[in-house]
Amino acid sequence: MRVGSRVRILALLPPASSAVDEPLGGRLLPVEDDAPSAEQHQPEGALAQIQAEKLDEVGAIMRLPEARDDGPLSMRLGYMAPETICSFSDAIRASSSQGRLGVAVDLKRSTVDASGVVMELRDPSSDLNAEASYLLSIGVDALIVSCGATRYGSSLSDLDMLAQVLRGQPTPGARPIAPPLLAKDFVVHPIQIAQMLEAGASAVLLVCGLVGPDLEQLLNSCTLMGVEALVEVHTPDEVLFAVECGATAILVNRRCRATGAFDAARPIQLGALIPGHVLSLATGGYCTHADGQTIDCRELEALLEAGYDGVIVGRALNSQAGPGESARRAQLVLAEIKRHQLEQRAVSWGSNLIL
Repeated sequence: MRVGSRVRILALLPPASSAVDEPLGGRLLPVEDDAPSAEQHQPEGALAQIQAEKLDEVGAIMRLPEARDDGPLSMRLGYMAPETICSFSDAIRASSSQGRLGVAVDLKRSTVDASGVVMELRDPSSDLNAEASYLLSIGVDALIVSCGATRYGSSLSDLDMLAQVLRGQPTPGARPIAPPLLAKDFVVHPIQIAQMLEAGASAVLLVCGLVGPDLEQLLNSCTLMGVEALVEVHTPDEVLFAVECGATAILVNRRCRATGAFDAARPIQLGALIPGHVLSLATGGYCTHADGQTIDCRELEALLEAGYDGVIVGRALNSQAGPGESARRAQLVLAEIKRHQLEQRAVSWGSNLIL
């Protein structure tokens, strides 16, 4: 990583005497007074256990050599990036500016259902690199790599390899360029963001219900490190809070992370609260219904009507189907999403598309 072009942020680094965290390889890692902590926010439902798991992971990350004062993670946390990479929002807006929904695909090998059970979506050894290259070739705007191995079956290693393959630059810490890669995991500490950037991410996901009042500090950390943050929300209060904290991109999930409850109308209800200058996306089964084969065209049209910039597709394109069938489905899903244009909103699209 190039350090010469960065500015050291001394004001954000507390004196050694304020170090309160546990030992890190013979020294104490300084922690800011307002750093995220479990005492500041107790998330609800399933997010409580996720928070506990991720705080344990953070402790392990802080013991890595990369987290020492002269390591790449500490360097990213301690030096201001010369600019913020906006490739994710730029790619989505390139479609929305033409009246179409931008499309980001969530790449993962498994997922968690409403009851908390991990469901395998594809072979654990499946090649995400080949699929990502194909999706980009047929017009997908951005890729999301789910990095939680326990829940998603994919990891930072997958993100790292994908970034190297797509960019043709196997150099660690290379400046992100198109295509945009958003790292998806349950972030509770800035050091996780630094780790994602080292693996090649150009944007990261923050879940408002998980981090609560720590959201503002995490957004500031993203600004410091020059990376975009997509803030996931589920309630009106979370939307208003995210906007107040300075979120520039908001994702409305139809499935609540805390309870698993599904609300098909949530994006439409919350869309009016998202300012026009904030990038808005929706997710949650838009291209996967009970029969596993149906796209509800009216839902896509409703998102455009509500002013959304894009949609995230996950399970619909993460299946055990053979290569030929998977490619066919991907083409049909993408074509169906992209054919809807805002200026055509008065047209009735008729029946559902059956794939």
